[in-house]
Amino acid sequence: MDRADVLMHPVRMRIVNLISRRPQTVQQLSKDLPEVASPTLYHHLNLLVKAGILEVVKTEQKRGTYEKTYALVQGNAVLSKDELAEATHEDLMRFFQVFVGGLIGILPSICSRRKIRTIAIWGCANCRFT
Repeated sequence: MDRADVLMHPVRMRIVNLISRRPQTVQQLSKDLPEVASPTLYHHLNLLVKAGILEVVKTEQKRGTYEKTYALVQGNAVLSKDELAEATHEDLMRFFQVFVGGLIGILPSICSRRKIRTIAIWGCANCRFT
């Protein structure tokens, strides 16, 4: 799986977005991604680490297990000009669809966190029409 395929997944995009704010543990990520089961979260984190997008910056022993803290690898969370130039038309359309889908997915969170009153085309329980 190439870096573009690893990055262009809705759950992995959300993980990268959360970790871009600050390094996080699986437990911290789970609070912001309650709909993602722990085994699935570990699977996505492992793919991101193998692709060189994330790295483990700290490991602590807690309650008989090890807790890892993940951070972005500087500059690896974006696609290069060369990677985009090599992408087919279908790839670019898929990238765009995943990106827009990710934005739609985080809209309720953005609206509730910032108490935004906005027009939501897709409907959002936390948004109000003005």
